[in-house]
Amino acid sequence: MNSFVNIISEKKVYIDKVLIFLLHIFILVIPFSTALSRTSSILVFLFWLFSSYYINFKTIIEEFPIFKYIIVFITYILISLFWSDSVNAGIKEIEDYIYWIVLVPFATIVTKYNYKYFLYSFIFASFISLFISYGLQFNIIHPINKFPIYWFLDSIDYSIYLCLSSLSLFYLILTLKSSTTSKIILIAIFLITVNMLLESNGRTGQYSFFIGMLYFLFQYFDVNKKIKIISSVMFVLLVFGAYAFNDSAQKRFLSAINDIKILINKDNYNSSLGIRYVTAKIALDSSSQKPLFGHGIGDDYQEYITLIQTKYKKYNEFLMTDEKLIKYRPHSQYAFVSYRLGLVGFVLFLLLLYKMYNLNILETEYNKLFTSIMLVLTFSMLFNNVLKSTLTTAMFLVFIGIAIGLSRKNIHS
Repeated sequence: MNSFVNIISEKKVYIDKVLIFLLHIFILVIPFSTALSRTSSILVFLFWLFSSYYINFKTIIEEFPIFKYIIVFITYILISLFWSDSVNAGIKEIEDYIYWIVLVPFATIVTKYNYKYFLYSFIFASFISLFISYGLQFNIIHPINKFPIYWFLDSIDYSIYLCLSSLSLFYLILTLKSSTTSKIILIAIFLITVNMLLESNGRTGQYSFFIGMLYFLFQYFDVNKKIKIISSVMFVLLVFGAYAFNDSAQKRFLSAINDIKILINKDNYNSSLGIRYVTAKIALDSSSQKPLFGHGIGDDYQEYITLIQTKYKKYNEFLMTDEKLIKYRPHSQYAFVSYRLGLVGFVLFLLLLYKMYNLNILETEYNKLFTSIMLVLTFSMLFNNVLKSTLTTAMFLVFIGIAIGLSRKNIHS
């Protein structure tokens, strides 16, 4: 009997090691492969079921109350299939939520002793992606087949990824107790990451970084109101100084100012900011036709398209080309949720974000980083459909998963 128990225990130890390894793989492949991200998230969950970290559903709800809100939100999404135009299209959309199952293993595995190792994996993946980005930019690395030359530089989602990487690096620089050499290396990687962020075409990530950085500094340093005001002024000057020495970032900044002027004067909406404004406006108008429950997760955008062709015909020219119609459907997470899930879904979504913001994270320093990251992500959701992209969804889950694990009641035991 004892030998049988020993064999089972040994297998559990082996499974636990594979599980931890797969969780790191999930983090490492985030910027590189949708298929690998999805596959690794499923494997992580399957191995977790047979690991020593496994706990039953009742215990999960008791120890991690946030899962009640996650389950309610995703259940409502599933129910919305009943009033969707296409069940098949809805099922395809629901596939984007497969990644969410990785939150359960994350929550039960993460402790105050190991959570930084997951951050290291995130930083390492970011560093590899930076190497590729700079290699492509300077023609050191050449694309394979039809892989676009500036895939990393052109992606809005990648700019958000770099933003979170920069914040994570800055957090490690301040909190990691290591040698001077290690600190210098981290600072160098941080500066390289920020430079690539400024070089990228994603203004959402750039502006989110400055907002998140300022918020994190205010949280990290216990300072009075006067110092905060002085710091804010100096930080603004620093931002403009950074833009002055980076041509790409300067062009993006001036382009944004020009977009705002055009938008205010209502001269032309065929710009980055203008298209976001128009698509959100059309989505919210379309939502008013089914305000309570929305059009459902499997909606085929027929009402949305009809509005473009009739009421918003003047935008037809730059919204109805095949490529842009796909690309510029509700270009805001909040407008997207309202359109698909109505007022009920929108309230559930905001409630979920609120509960995530207010997780009782027992590691004070990580709580400061996490709230800054939540601010970045919720701000980004104004201009980008964050949870529709594999890249942004996966990194969202990494930080949420760590936060949920660190909010566990018996984490210090």
